[in-house]
Amino acid sequence: KANQRFKVNLGTGYTEPGMGELYYNWEMYAGSPMGLERARLGYYFVGNPNLKPEKSLNFDLGYEGESKDGRDSYRINAFHNRIDNYMTTYFTGYLMDFHPEISADARWLLPPDMIYSFKNIGQAEITGLEAEVRHQISPFWNVKLGYTWLHAINKSDPLMPDRLIDRPKHKIDIGFSYENKQYGWSGQIWGDYYIDMLDSNTLANSANYYPVEPNAAVNSNKVYQSKTFGIWNLMIQKQLSPDAMVYFGINNLFNHRDDDRATQERVYRFGANFKFDTSGSKKSLLTNGTTEMGAQEEALLNKFLARPFDESKAMGVNLIGDYQLRWTA
Repeated sequence: KANQRFKVNLGTGYTEPGMGELYYNWEMYAGSPMGLERARLGYYFVGNPNLKPEKSLNFDLGYEGESKDGRDSYRINAFHNRIDNYMTTYFTGYLMDFHPEISADARWLLPPDMIYSFKNIGQAEITGLEAEVRHQISPFWNVKLGYTWLHAINKSDPLMPDRLIDRPKHKIDIGFSYENKQYGWSGQIWGDYYIDMLDSNTLANSANYYPVEPNAAVNSNKVYQSKTFGIWNLMIQKQLSPDAMVYFGINNLFNHRDDDRATQERVYRFGANFKFDTSGSKKSLLTNGTTEMGAQEEALLNKFLARPFDESKAMGVNLIGDYQLRWTA
């Protein structure tokens, strides 16, 4: 049928380790001390120059379509990936103490760091099912609901959990969007929920704190904590003309905090996009495209955009392009 499709894909993948994974030698300091007797451990990342590239075989099949009136769309996709030399970060089980001279009663001021590194775990398999539906509520409003079930397993490394870390069992995506073309307003609010994910940066049994408790993960089995959390974001846009748009956005709308995962706090974003193009458009930038561009304006803009190379110009550095200002409080 014209508005329904069945898709099948088969492919291979190849992923090289990055510079950080190979040669990291970096410390992330601990969070705020918990008190005179408890302190959060820091992180010390060490690269592994012996990492091998990942190689994968990927298969997926899917079905998607739209309703006749165009108000509803849907898709469902099943996939299976087999990965050799799967790369992962992991806690080595040991601590790095840069200040052994500090007495035990002052240890909370400068606690040790957990030593993290990267390794290949041999073979991994990732099997999953994705589904998504979209519905047009009104001429201006649309809603989206998505769900992913993931079965990500370690097939060969007995020192790592049976499940791959940082891979949630379930993921839910919720989104609402608004668009009014007549007045140029549009916006989106969306949330991503991660359910039952083994967090590589958080150890169970209070092993993220100093002193560690008996039966904790340090120098024994690496037990990672399961986490469930959601992040919401907001974006509002105003189209001033076909070539000009301003926007306002908020990342992490409800300010979800996780010191172990170093989740970024609520961030406000302001911006503007302008398009300067004389190759096909003859509309005036001075009038936001409501009138034709005059000969003088076109000549000035052409000179600005297509300035010839100046061989007499002295050597130096010029700053051009996008300027951004960020403030965090």
